[in-house]
Amino acid sequence: MLDQTQKFSQKWTIVALLDDTQPGYEFNMKNWPRHVTMMPVFAVDLDSVGLTQVVEKVASEFRSVDGKIASHVQWGKDGQLQVALLEANKSLQSMHDALCNQLAKSNLLFNEPNYAYANFKPHVTKYQDKVLSIGDTVRITNLCVVDMFPNDEPFERRIVSRIELVH
Repeated sequence: MLDQTQKFSQKWTIVALLDDTQPGYEFNMKNWPRHVTMMPVFAVDLDSVGLTQVVEKVASEFRSVDGKIASHVQWGKDGQLQVALLEANKSLQSMHDALCNQLAKSNLLFNEPNYAYANFKPHVTKYQDKVLSIGDTVRITNLCVVDMFPNDEPFERRIVSRIELVH
């Protein structure tokens, strides 16, 4: 379990936004724009510029990819978080692995490593009352760096950068 100091220190995540949300957008942790999580929350020895450069390098190696909703599951301590899991997908796994491998060079440390590498589970969290149906397809067209602690606010989030994948 993380101590308070680590819990509220600089953290990041990388997502694929499913709408046109742009860099600079700030939101409360309970009001995420719809997205596919590509990297669980992590710390790394890079600032936002360096992190964006790494993500740009990885993104340049990948094309847009479709993911199909395979199932619904409940995550969290009490199962309070409803997510739609995407089917196992070699392209998404390769993208995740490339991000992990590049960021590992900068002391990558996951909050929950059990959701990374071979245990990566690309998913879309239930958004307000909108749930994707099993069989629905989502198109991953970008990778976005998200600051999980902007302006020293642990309950706010900010889209730092959005890197488009080759279509």
